[in-house]
Amino acid sequence: MSTEDKKTGVLDSSPNLVKHWMLLKNVKSGKGEFSIRNQQVHQRAKECIAALDLLHALHKGEQVENIMDTSHLPLNSFNDIFDMDRISIAGHSFGGATVITTMAKDKRFKAGLGLDTWMVPLKEETSIFQKVNQPMLFINMEKFQTKENLRVMKLMESTDIQRIIITLKGTVHLNQCDVPFLCDKTMRKLFGAHSS
Repeated sequence: MSTEDKKTGVLDSSPNLVKHWMLLKNVKSGKGEFSIRNQQVHQRAKECIAALDLLHALHKGEQVENIMDTSHLPLNSFNDIFDMDRISIAGHSFGGATVITTMAKDKRFKAGLGLDTWMVPLKEETSIFQKVNQPMLFINMEKFQTKENLRVMKLMESTDIQRIIITLKGTVHLNQCDVPFLCDKTMRKLFGAHSS
């Protein structure tokens, strides 16, 4: 039987579930930003790899601890249903940098898609680009991309590996997500989600 933590409202249904509190860090642009963002992108890549490990286990029918109450959907229903030979990964903004980092660390990811990829978390770790030998597509928004961001992104170009970088004219960063669809025209302009 699961119990609810009164402070957080989180259901604790597993003796192996460990809470780890992290302090919020405000990260300012400029000096020191790369170090923090680079640590974050490597952590996210680790989480993506752990998620793929879990999918592999579910696909093989291995016993997996389920900390969610999903009795209506038994985990064995995922047995042998995934195409584990064609795993791709996609991400928007910071998620695009996560895509690059994850593919560099784990070759089970066969292709990547970067939606308006923010390259700051990788700009001083350019050696990571040589570790990515999978195809990648970058779809950029005109208003977000800077010369510096594109300079770092172009380090991914290759004559041997399929890499495509395109930019959509008259678009803004939030066009890659659902935010513009949730707001009226005035709110889209206020949040910078209105493209021309």
